[in-house]
Amino acid sequence: MIENIHAEKTDRVLALRTAFCQENPCISHVKQEDFLTAYVQKIADGEVLVQVLVENEEDIGYILLEVDGSIGWIREVFVEAEQREVGSYLALLGDAVGQFSLLKLDLVRHICLEKPLECTAAFCDFGFDLVREHVQMGMPLQEIFINAPELSLRPFQDYSDIHWLNKWVGFCSENTSMYSLPEIERLILRGDDFAFIAYKDDEPVGFMIAEVTEAHNQQESQRVLYIEHMAVAPGYRMRGMATQMLDAVFRKGIDLGLLTARLHVFHDNAAAYRLYEKLGFVEIKRINHWVLKLK
Repeated sequence: MIENIHAEKTDRVLALRTAFCQENPCISHVKQEDFLTAYVQKIADGEVLVQVLVENEEDIGYILLEVDGSIGWIREVFVEAEQREVGSYLALLGDAVGQFSLLKLDLVRHICLEKPLECTAAFCDFGFDLVREHVQMGMPLQEIFINAPELSLRPFQDYSDIHWLNKWVGFCSENTSMYSLPEIERLILRGDDFAFIAYKDDEPVGFMIAEVTEAHNQQESQRVLYIEHMAVAPGYRMRGMATQMLDAVFRKGIDLGLLTARLHVFHDNAAAYRLYEKLGFVEIKRINHWVLKLK
């Protein structure tokens, strides 16, 4: 049986979520007051829906849903280990998708760490497509390029031609860049040198976008250097340019007293994965992107 949870009954969800966090250390534990602050009003307004799976009068799983425009998000889904079977997940998914269909949404999305086999099977059985898988990797900050660097760096804030910047980022990324003009403008206005164009002999050869951020897992308190996006222009690849750009941004992080660097790489980008692994990055976790079209 699926039961909708109202604001005054969120303690039932929190009990299940504690088990969820204990099972996976990459999921941040949320205190009751923080959960209430984040979700009670949204639950009351209908923006967030929480459902609990009940069997033999016991709560054995839950799903947390959110509506964002024309997209329905499955933020969290969990079934207790001793009750874990494909049918349990299918029950939660079926009711969730039914709710989203009634709202006439276009898509259902779910971004998550690698799931138990029963959960993955349920997503597949229900018709979700695994459209993307990426890997989070990390390593201690250190100088990694031992020879004299060939590159010079020019931060985004030094450019007045935002359209050129946008085209260059797209060109290096082979027109798969996710950055819009407003996002490029935001990087310029940020006013630091962690977003830059790399030059060799006065010719642009690539770009890097990084930032100093809190560790994405809130169970950690350290600040980390997060490599958001890096690409080398066609014609300059396989010539050590990426290593030099990483070395340059690592040195900036070391100067700030940071200890750790992190990045994400698509699972099917074998060349990039091999490069990062060779430099000393190790895999932390894998993240899956599931999509179900409703129209």
